[in-house]
Amino acid sequence: MVGWVLRACMAEAFFYAIGWAVLRVVTLGRYPQRARDMNEWLSDADLIALVGVVTVVAVVVALLWWSR
Repeated sequence: MVGWVLRACMAEAFFYAIGWAVLRVVTLGRYPQRARDMNEWLSDADLIALVGVVTVVAVVVALLWWSR
């Protein structure tokens, strides 16, 4: 159980970092903004990590498509 939680936290941090960078580039630095409180950060963190997951999947699919 502890190992699963640790892996989930590490994956969330990895995809959050990617999503954060992608959103900063795409929105020219306007999003994500600094959260005012912990609840706001937690609600945005999942969406930012989702952008990271979608970005990683898109890059993997593109690499597989072009490597044929």
